[in-house]
Amino acid sequence: MEEPLKIIFDNLDHSQAVESKIREKCQKLERFYHHITDMQAIVSLEQKHHQKGNEYKVAITVNVPGKRLVVSKSPGDHKRHENLEPTINDAFNAMERQLENYARQQRGEVKHHDLPLQGRVHNILPDEGYGFITLSDGREIYFHRNSVIGDGFDALKETTPVRIVLDVEESEKGPQATTVEMLGEMAYVDEADRTGRGH
Repeated sequence: MEEPLKIIFDNLDHSQAVESKIREKCQKLERFYHHITDMQAIVSLEQKHHQKGNEYKVAITVNVPGKRLVVSKSPGDHKRHENLEPTINDAFNAMERQLENYARQQRGEVKHHDLPLQGRVHNILPDEGYGFITLSDGREIYFHRNSVIGDGFDALKETTPVRIVLDVEESEKGPQATTVEMLGEMAYVDEADRTGRGH
């Protein structure tokens, strides 16, 4: 890794044990892809709501040549994220999958279904902090506000074109996105155009 790892604790005290765990997991990520430029991990304690228990979020950013990979694990994804350790584990497991897929792309092993998924926001609930995306292949995907990168959740509107990373684990609301990135209309590719055939 060219740049040193950055670990940020947001709204909670620094923990040497947590830092050591994150450093260990970051070293493991380099086994999946050897050309990582830099990494950043942000560990946040979300504001408590009416329910009992803390709510943690772990956001990981990994820069590789020509691409930025982002994972955000938050309370909206799993009830288990009221505990820090499983939140860290889930975030790094998701990043491992992204790095594996990226490494396969670099080796030319990518199949059609491995291409980035695109769709449009079709329902958004600002007060609840989540919404749903309809993919270009017709699937409906849940996303939480903390999964949105770039201009963020508040910039999304219904019909906004997006690119997503799909989590292999489903949420209580069905298939979920770990990362949502806004696209310009010119960057949006309909499934029929991408495959050269209709539905």
